[in-house]
Amino acid sequence: MLFGKTTSYVDQKELDRLVVVCEKTIGPVERISSTSRDGVGRMEVYGIVTTPAWIAAQDDGTVLGLWQHRAPTLDELASVFRI
Repeated sequence: MLFGKTTSYVDQKELDRLVVVCEKTIGPVERISSTSRDGVGRMEVYGIVTTPAWIAAQDDGTVLGLWQHRAPTLDELASVFRI
């Protein structure tokens, strides 16, 4: 899951690139608005206080990794998903 957006164009392009790579190698990335009612509620559940924030989770919602105010590296994601 990806909450929020970055504050700069360059950072947003890098974030978008990481999303494409993740979707090709790991699976779908759910983008969640950090300003919608549902998004804010989900951020509270996961204890997210800064965005962008990434959550690597299993299908049942179990959190495998959480990164706030930065995107995870591909190595970090690979180690979480054991790929």
